[in-house]
Amino acid sequence: MNKYSKSLVVSFWVSIATLASSAQAWSADTPLETEQIKQQTMAIPGIQRDVAKATGNDAKMIDITTTPHKLTITVINSKLNDAQKADRESEASTMASAVARAVSGKAPFAQVIVIHVDYVKRVGNKDEAIQRLDFNKSPAGIFVAHQS
Repeated sequence: MNKYSKSLVVSFWVSIATLASSAQAWSADTPLETEQIKQQTMAIPGIQRDVAKATGNDAKMIDITTTPHKLTITVINSKLNDAQKADRESEASTMASAVARAVSGKAPFAQVIVIHVDYVKRVGNKDEAIQRLDFNKSPAGIFVAHQS
């Protein structure tokens, strides 16, 4: 092994050791975020019921997941899958409003800045995207539809 190769190997292992020793510096899963997601997850069944009630959908067709900054609603096999785009946008807006009311003033959701709504057609284990919509939190704290 020549001098250049040895230098390259040493540099590689130093980089690996540096990254391994600083896991928290580059990992998004801090203990605080992990606890926040646990608290969010405990609130999901109530939010799911609120969304179902606001839209008239069966709660079983609404799946909700969260991260510290985003809440995602997946609407599975909606009656609106074959409807007009505007109909889904209207229902998604109703969902975003229901979520906003449900999480208002609750600390685990204070950092949520996006509500994402996915309409999917599910057959077996496979999802086909019908429409995806985002609602971004405005400076006033209101979730508004993202216009692209």
